[in-house]
Amino acid sequence: MERVVRLGASARPRVRRPRLPVRWLAALVVLALLLGGGWLWLRTSSLVEVRDVAVVGISSSEGPQVREALRATALDMTTLDVREEELREAVGAFTSVAGLRVQPDFPHGLTIEVLERDPPRLTTATGSRSSTSIVRPWGKSGCTRRPATDVNAPT
Repeated sequence: MERVVRLGASARPRVRRPRLPVRWLAALVVLALLLGGGWLWLRTSSLVEVRDVAVVGISSSEGPQVREALRATALDMTTLDVREEELREAVGAFTSVAGLRVQPDFPHGLTIEVLERDPPRLTTATGSRSSTSIVRPWGKSGCTRRPATDVNAPT
């Protein structure tokens, strides 16, 4: 038996374009929705709640109050959903706090570094500022003295 090949318009070979079946597309959409919903659920679940709060960098007289305010606020968060604005609001009333650096430690830890403002200079009875030294940790070798600038000196 011999095969006959017809020539003409219908003899062109069909080129199959790769198509994504509707079932695969629907499966991908469902998978994306499940993953997104799972992430939103995990982000607020007790599996990643903050239990251990470390507050470092505070040495002012307001230290205990700042630590307690930060700790109470941080315990209402999870390590996947740290709300830094709420932490800043919690310490907004404290004059010694200049800023915060927050580092979550998965699964249950949170480290908050408090950045302090410079302490105010001493003022004499006449109103002139005294030239004092402020002790600050400046290097890896520990605390060194850094003299304050003389406020009465010409600039």
